Amino acid sequence: MERSHFRFVAIVSIVSVVGTQSICAQELPTVQQNVTTPTQWLAQSQAVVEVTNVEVTQTPEGLEIVLQTPAGEISLPITSVVDNALIADIPNAVLVLADTEQFQVTNPTPGITSISVTNTQNNQIRVAISGETTPPVAEVITADRELIFSVTPEADTAEAPIEIVVTATRTAEAVQNIPRSVTIINRDQIEQQTALRRDLQDILAQTVPGLGDVSPDGNTFSQQLRGRRVQILIDGVPIKSNLSTVQARDYRSISPDAIERIEVVRGPTAIYGDGGTGGAINIITRQAGEEQFTSTAEIGIDAAAGGGNSFLTGDSFSNYLEYGFSGNEGIFDFVFNISRNDVGGFFDAEGSRIPFESVADTEIFNVFGKVGVNLNSQQRLQVSLNHYNEGENSTVRPDESILDIPGIQKARGITVPDVEFIGVPGRGNRNTVASVNYTNDALFGSQLQGQLYYRLNSRGSDAFDFRDFGDPLQQQQFDKEQWGARLQIQTPLSSAASLLWGADYSNENIQLDFNFGDDAEFDNTQGRVFRRIGGISIPYDFSNLGLFAQLQWDLNDRWLVSGGARYERFNLSVDDFQTPFVPYRNITGGDLSFDDLALNLGTRYRVTEEVSLFANFAQGFSAPDFGRLLQGPPDELT
Repeated sequence: MERSHFRFVAIVSIVSVVGTQSICAQELPTVQQNVTTPTQWLAQSQAVVEVTNVEVTQTPEGLEIVLQTPAGEISLPITSVVDNALIADIPNAVLVLADTEQFQVTNPTPGITSISVTNTQNNQIRVAISGETTPPVAEVITADRELIFSVTPEADTAEAPIEIVVTATRTAEAVQNIPRSVTIINRDQIEQQTALRRDLQDILAQTVPGLGDVSPDGNTFSQQLRGRRVQILIDGVPIKSNLSTVQARDYRSISPDAIERIEVVRGPTAIYGDGGTGGAINIITRQAGEEQFTSTAEIGIDAAAGGGNSFLTGDSFSNYLEYGFSGNEGIFDFVFNISRNDVGGFFDAEGSRIPFESVADTEIFNVFGKVGVNLNSQQRLQVSLNHYNEGENSTVRPDESILDIPGIQKARGITVPDVEFIGVPGRGNRNTVASVNYTNDALFGSQLQGQLYYRLNSRGSDAFDFRDFGDPLQQQQFDKEQWGARLQIQTPLSSAASLLWGADYSNENIQLDFNFGDDAEFDNTQGRVFRRIGGISIPYDFSNLGLFAQLQWDLNDRWLVSGGARYERFNLSVDDFQTPFVPYRNITGGDLSFDDLALNLGTRYRVTEEVSLFANFAQGFSAPDFGRLLQGPPDELT
């Protein structure tokens, strides 16, 4: 299980032939200059040593890496630290293995995620040793025809673990270095919450300060952060659609069992584009553990303990099944999780059934998979897929007969036959998210991250009888298909300053189908059969392009300043359509473009190791919900 606690220490030890000398990363250049004399260096440059074998063995302290040559002496390496990796470049050497061009091992011992030995330019061999949370400690010894690395996974440090968050800045940053209000919900907290509730909306409402309570029908629109709507993402993929105020089910897109942690940034943010006027919630999916293979299974039963004669009745019971596995095999790692949650009914304290729409009497099926491959010590490719299917099976409806009883009566639910939908998909919520991620930590001195993603969401409603208001009997089906790409590059400007810059693009195709039902058949079957006899569709495309730049500058070890800007260009394209409600109107389609610029500026000052002060100014923006607007456009729109 991955935990979001990290320690940063950069310590490297070098052992020469005559003795051992431990040094810090900052001292490396001085030590490296004293490794050989100019005469020795010249002699080495004239003879390239062939390394024909690499061995890795575990030791009580960690592991030992041995490079062997049939003749000659392997030079001491030039070492450096990049993120959590110790890099050792061996001059005047070439790797010549019998069966492969490079040597690579994944997760050889706890605390070490990978070891790679590869050829680089100018007759050099690079040894890269990546630690799990910190750069490893290594002693380097030259022996007869061997170069030996004695590796300890982590350096000793008395510092407290540091929580890392990526959502606030799109890069990995310690929480105390971010001039924002941030909440992290880790895997342990998620498991504690799922022991009582398996609804993601409810979990967030209980754990995120400032987030609104859960809507009884599962709608996202009413659950706001600091009074405004939030941008919701899964691994950086936007889940919030432009059709965001009509039957929105953004949180009901993934099972809690497929989630590693949740990062919440409160306050307006434009770092991910449109929709973050209240903040951003980034749902980060499960990661492969250190073990070569591990699997888990869970079975659960719960019940809504209604009062009276309904205490723990059959309709109140829910059951849950989950199975998952993860592991590592060479350069590959993988995660898979599948779950099914059958949700029962809800009862009040007096035992009366509560007719919750879209929440009770649902069967939720979720399948999640992720495969990653470490192309080398600097590059990684990852593919992930999550499919969420929520079927609504409730046959409980509000009892309208209480309206005929004098006085104030308590609302109650009654059981009616289920509705059969003919010619339409019927009730339910389906969401599929797929993404491909590529990272390169050493691209011309910069770090690159690229992502391609695809999202498909379909939401079908119950049958609505609007005939008393002059509108037809109808069922609504909303389909949203989106694809997009993200590219960001982090470029160091100096040892204290870095620039994050890049671009995002997304294109969403939205179709609103208003299906009209057969009045006679619906009435003759007492509302048990909805047969489609016609309908109206409103299709439109919504795309946006965002360009951004974000600068971070450490003025000193206590004071940090960050700021940036994002420019967003929106395009709306609507076909000719007819409004779905009386009076019907024919509207001519067209195209519309508009843009916006959002700025942010923040500073953080660390008073002590435990206390930091920050101030922040940030802007966010949200495009209008054009799907709602087009259903009932103003009179001047023709």
